Amino acid sequence: MKKAVLISLLAIVAQLFPFSETAVGTTRVEKISAPAKSAQTKVPKGTTVRNNRATLKRGYKFVKVNNNTVQVQKMSNSVITGAFSCNCTRSGKCSLSIGPGEIACVSKTCNGQCGMTVTIDEYIRQ
Repeated sequence: MKKAVLISLLAIVAQLFPFSETAVGTTRVEKISAPAKSAQTKVPKGTTVRNNRATLKRGYKFVKVNNNTVQVQKMSNSVITGAFSCNCTRSGKCSLSIGPGEIACVSKTCNGQCGMTVTIDEYIRQ
């Protein structure tokens, strides 16, 4: 009887904490490499995406990482909720155009389409 209860308890705990490569105390990052086309695309908290443009919600800011990547940061506690970067589907380069509260992917020398890569930090210790 005790063995059955213990096995049931272990099964429940295993469902709550799935086995993964994520170590204790680290951030789990989910990358989505499809072009960000609509508001239905999963995006970092504090942003909306439409027509390959990401717009900030009140209380968040973009932090430039390099010419091609920005992070989304909550202003009240500096938590990073995710990032956006631009990629060319073929040869050439795309870059981020950063405006007030908005970013967009623009072609520099891209021979294909410029698409946004979205990185989402889902599990952040606060």
